[in-house]
Parts: sequence; C-alpha cells; structure tokens
Amino acid sequence: MVDDDVWKYFDGMPTAYVATVADGWPQVRPLTVMHVAGRLYILTGANSNKIKQLGSEPRFELVIPLSEGENNGYLRAMGKGEIVTDMSEKAAAAKASPYFDTYWTGHDDPDYALIRLRLDVIHLMRPGEMDETEIVV
Repeated sequence: MVDDDVWKYFDGMPTAYVATVADGWPQVRPLTVMHVAGRLYILTGANSNKIKQLGSEPRFELVIPLSEGENNGYLRAMGKGEIVTDMSEKAAAAKASPYFDTYWTGHDDPDYALIRLRLDVIHLMRPGEMDETEIVV
C-alpha cells in the first residue's frame, strides 16, 4: 500500500522522466505528471509518439528526481499507461490542469489525449538515504 508520504512526491505536477518503448528501444522524455483525485495522468496530444507507443506497448517507467538541501534521491515507478476515453475523466483532468487551455479548446478537443498511469511498483530512495525502498502498489 502506498501512503501519503509517497504520494506527496506526485503533488505539485512534478517533471518526470518517462520511458516508453518504440521498436524495441526505450524512448525517454520529460513530462508533467498530474495527481488528480488519487490518480496519475499525463495530458498530451492525440497524435503524439507517447500515445502510439503506449497503444502498442503499455509498459512504462518513470523517474522523478528528488532533492532536499544537499541531498538527492529519486522516485522510480513502473506500470502500464492507459489511454482514457471516458469524457468525464478527461474533463476532470482538463479542469485540474493550469496549462490545458494553452493547448486545447476543451475536453472534447480531438487533439487532446489523456494517459492514466497505473503503477505496479515504486522504488523510492528518499533524499539523504543510501538504499531504495520497494513498494508494491
């Protein structure tokens, strides 16, 4: 079970380095992850490579670098990305995003896609610690 001490690292829309797979190779890019109502999302363009890659291989891995003072750590998570088609879920994520209106005209904009990140395992190395903790979600 994941407690609030771990979920806090997803608050504030952190930049995560997210890896998907294309042609057998990892594809890593920095993305904003949103934590909305206990779920994790990525908002993106409907024709993006992320959508194509997760459509054919849903497994992903992400890393969020952590720092506190001079100490560094990371949150690394693995799971499956799901393309959301439910319009009420897309609307809720759009409403929670401070940048949504910069890119899309509404939650029904055909160019808007929403990816739900379902985590299976989290590896957390808190800043200042030397070992990571594995958390099965």
